[in-house]
Amino acid sequence: MKTRAVSRLLLLTVLAVWASASSLGARGAESQADPVVIGSKFQIESKILAETRTYWIHTPLKYKSGKDAYPILVLQDPESEFTLAAAAVDMLSENGRIPQMIVVGIKNTNRTRDMTPSRPAKASGESAGGVDKFLAFIADELLPTIDRTYRTSPYRVLVGHSLGGLFAVYALMNRPDVFQGYIAISPSLWWDDQALVKASPPYFAAHKDLRADLYLSMGSEGQEMLGGAWKLSAVLEESKIPDLRWQFKRSPDEDHGTIPYVSIYEGLQAIFKGYRIADPIELFDQAGLSGLERHYEEVSKRLGYPVEVPLPTYARMVWELSSRDRFADAEAIGRKMLERDPKNTQIFSQLAQVAGMQKDDARAIGYLTQALQIYPGNTGARALLVDYKVDVDTVVPSPPLPAQTLASYVGQYRYQDDRLKVTYEKGKLVSTGPSGRCELRSFTQSQFYCVGVDLEFNFRKDKSGGVTGVVAEYPDHYSDDYTKLK
Repeated sequence: MKTRAVSRLLLLTVLAVWASASSLGARGAESQADPVVIGSKFQIESKILAETRTYWIHTPLKYKSGKDAYPILVLQDPESEFTLAAAAVDMLSENGRIPQMIVVGIKNTNRTRDMTPSRPAKASGESAGGVDKFLAFIADELLPTIDRTYRTSPYRVLVGHSLGGLFAVYALMNRPDVFQGYIAISPSLWWDDQALVKASPPYFAAHKDLRADLYLSMGSEGQEMLGGAWKLSAVLEESKIPDLRWQFKRSPDEDHGTIPYVSIYEGLQAIFKGYRIADPIELFDQAGLSGLERHYEEVSKRLGYPVEVPLPTYARMVWELSSRDRFADAEAIGRKMLERDPKNTQIFSQLAQVAGMQKDDARAIGYLTQALQIYPGNTGARALLVDYKVDVDTVVPSPPLPAQTLASYVGQYRYQDDRLKVTYEKGKLVSTGPSGRCELRSFTQSQFYCVGVDLEFNFRKDKSGGVTGVVAEYPDHYSDDYTKLK
């Protein structure tokens, strides 16, 4: 079994903005548009399926610059649902409702063959009944490859729509060790005279120790499509399995084509119910910081891997407590955040604003100074220090560098589909790239910050001193590693 990268997956493109009459024409604007990349495309040679399968990957924004491991969401039908799944995961996790996740979309080759558990007696023509091989491919080939390639946590969610929903229910009943969460959207439980539904009562009766989260949904579909879902929900209700959390929801205003949009968003929140603290300030008042930590200890037990209080939850608490003039509590939470991420300049800036609200200029300057020393490209901290009448050049000096050294950084650089151009103009280095055009000022021999842009550059050299690339780093530690073109 081999895996190989194919290309970056370009799923969205930014729209060129029409300028004034002196701007480029439509063709020129279009040629200057940069793609927005939300994933990567790979291929894997499957021995189980005896074919090459393509899969798409979307990682959290800060995956590359961090060390955290993430649960996996496996998605059927990525051709139509990958963008909305990635968007739902990012939106919900950014707001602390679910953990950040790696999204894996498996492209179809023979959908009916792979997602159906049996071949109906009256079927003719199209192949069917290959679900066991497809499930084995995911469990024994694809997921181990993902685990070896990425930092993953032992919690996995399977999302399927229509026949994919049928596949999700089948996976729950036949390989419950592979996934812990299931979103079955308008599942085709009518397949083969509802054979899977008919097999469900004895299965659930014999597996009272089953531990999983299942979200079933249905749009405006009726008749046999709806009937199978109602019957399965009745079986689940009668089974009363203690650790099987499940929900069935109808959305009659959605049809079979639009129901995935609603169900992925709502299904993720149902599966991770209890992940978010509804009112962290109330819990903090009742039990202090330890109360928040105990909440996520319980979440960790449910998910099977350690989960800490999300930093965005702490950050929102700092703002809320500050607005109530509870500055001591706000700073206590800010310091707790720094224990987790001591180089996070956003936390220092937040604490500086809390100090400023108390008219404590000395403490505010101290926090801003630390922020700028950690990340000299922090334009916000730099501007606030100037407001406080601080000479920022004494905080982060910009040593003069020989013209020969500066000239060595000149050139074209590439990171995936992005291009970066560094030029030497009137004794200064200038960068032109995805973040625009800016002057570069040094704070070490090889490190520079962008004037007016939250961006730093760290040029890489080989053993002989030749420049080979540059790492563009943003304030949240997210970075892009450019290679210098010859």
